[in-house]
Amino acid sequence: QPEATANGIGLVGQNADLPAFYGEIAIVAEIVPDNAPRLLMLMPAGQVSYIGINDRGLGVFANFVTCDGWRLGFPRYLFSRLALTRDTVDDAITAVRGVRRASSRNLIMLDARGIAADLETTPTSDARLDPTDGILTHANHYVSPSLLAEERSPEKSVANSRARQDRMSSLLAERRGHLDAGMMEEVLRDRACYPDALCRMPGDAPGSDIITFASVIAEPSEGRMRVAVGPPNQHPYVEHRLD
Repeated sequence: QPEATANGIGLVGQNADLPAFYGEIAIVAEIVPDNAPRLLMLMPAGQVSYIGINDRGLGVFANFVTCDGWRLGFPRYLFSRLALTRDTVDDAITAVRGVRRASSRNLIMLDARGIAADLETTPTSDARLDPTDGILTHANHYVSPSLLAEERSPEKSVANSRARQDRMSSLLAERRGHLDAGMMEEVLRDRACYPDALCRMPGDAPGSDIITFASVIAEPSEGRMRVAVGPPNQHPYVEHRLD
């Protein structure tokens, strides 16, 4: 949130970890609907939604959590696209709550008023998490007490996720009041907790091709988004703008 940054501009960032080939098809698209806000989104080519910002100052980033009960319904990758049709975090949450969700998803959001929230979802329930001292972090496991029993990730995966979230929380807390986009780049390049590093490299997990295929830092209120395609400790961030 703005209170935790150096310049009063709120930030939202994410390392997106998927199979390595996603880096070969990653694009940043400006989307101009007829009757909805303009969007700037990182997504795999051919996919219509992933993570991004709109021209109303709302940023919506998303990642994987898993539970039972997946079903026919509104696809999880579209939750962020739906949320970005709204102007505020509160309205975005209302929109996501209003559809028959097919599966689980985690959304972390920031709007132009400086309101931030995380929405953990299952197909039939959800929980909102709010910042502490202007900082909000999330990884790939359920955190809300009301949803802990829904967790279905393997124990090893949950341990990895908890280690990454703890590391991110620690790095951001140490930098509270001094955070800006450049400092966020440093945080998202961090590998100090290897093999549970924030920035995932080829070969980190034997037998897996999952890497940080892209890293994104947005200042939604300013219409700016920095994207590094590939692990950010090896690839530069490039700024994109909603003009």
